[in-house]
Amino acid sequence: MRPRRNILSGNVVVGGPANPAFLRGESVNNYRTDSDPGFVDYKNENYNRKPNSMGFNKIDGFEPLLFDTIGLCSDQYKKNISENK
Repeated sequence: MRPRRNILSGNVVVGGPANPAFLRGESVNNYRTDSDPGFVDYKNENYNRKPNSMGFNKIDGFEPLLFDTIGLCSDQYKKNISENK
């Protein structure tokens, strides 16, 4: 069974279908593009946004994610994190 009444809102979508909420959802306040909307280094997968990037300014109330703080990190339980590239 597919989920119903999901709302996809406040996102920058690069590529994909014109209506990204095709799973019985609603798409509001998003910006879709087929090109780099203003990432620091799109080709090398640095998806932090440039301060002057226009793509992100097209979404009311957009708050950028800090991609440097997402993912595994070393702590008292995980001393060594290996990269898989």
